[in-house]
Amino acid sequence: MPMMKALLKIQITWIELGNLNELAERTRKLDPEQRQVVDIGIKYAKDLVKSLSGHCEPPEPPLLIIQGGAGSGKSTVIGVLTDWMEHFLRKSADDPNHPYIIKAAYTGSAAVIISGQTLHSAFKMPFGNKFERFSNEERDRRREMLQNLKVVII
Repeated sequence: MPMMKALLKIQITWIELGNLNELAERTRKLDPEQRQVVDIGIKYAKDLVKSLSGHCEPPEPPLLIIQGGAGSGKSTVIGVLTDWMEHFLRKSADDPNHPYIIKAAYTGSAAVIISGQTLHSAFKMPFGNKFERFSNEERDRRREMLQNLKVVII
């Protein structure tokens, strides 16, 4: 039985390294401006991890606007950026239902393109302009669900 656990550990490590190699290759294919956006996100994620371990003050969150015409690579940049940030922020024991990054868009079709959700779905907001108050239980449940949230991409 101990032999089986060791084998399983090696396989998981190999799969993770394979994904990092693929992610590095996707990053190399970006143009310099796209790469600059990804580098800013990676630096923020690394600095955030350092601050969470108590080694420094929390970094100032970057506020970026990624714009361009159809086919300019906005979705590609968002995908590479979020994959790198997840790599640095997420630990193996983390609950996948407590996201570090939320990718959201105003419309369903835009959300599909970035593999995200609409803003209403991501934050479980009712649709419309009516004010609704959460019960204490619902507020606490949502707060717990978003306890790890560090990055919101809209």
